[in-house]
Amino acid sequence: MLLTFENPQVREIAERIHALSRDLRLIEELEAPSIRDISAAPVLNDWRLGRRAEPALMGFVEGHPSVRPGPVVTSGVYYLDPIAGYARTLSRWYRLGDPQP
Repeated sequence: MLLTFENPQVREIAERIHALSRDLRLIEELEAPSIRDISAAPVLNDWRLGRRAEPALMGFVEGHPSVRPGPVVTSGVYYLDPIAGYARTLSRWYRLGDPQP
C-alpha cells in the first residue's frame, strides 16, 4: 500500500483526522455535538467496544520521548515516504533508518 498523497485514500484519511481533531476540540469547549449532529447520526444498537488492526511500523526506536530504546510497534501510520526517509504516525513523526532486509 502506497502511503503518500499520490494515494487518494491517504488524503481522505488526512481529511477525516482533521475533522476528528476539530470535533474533539469542540467537545472540549462544550460546543459539540449539536442537536443536529446527534439527530442526523446513525443509531448503533447492541454495541460494544472492539479492536481492529491498522497499518503500523515495527522496528527499533532511538530517541523517543517516552519509550526506551529498543523494539516498538508505532501507532497507526498515515504517511510513509521511505525515499525521503520519514513517516507520520497518529502520534508523531519518525525518521526512517535502514529498513529490514
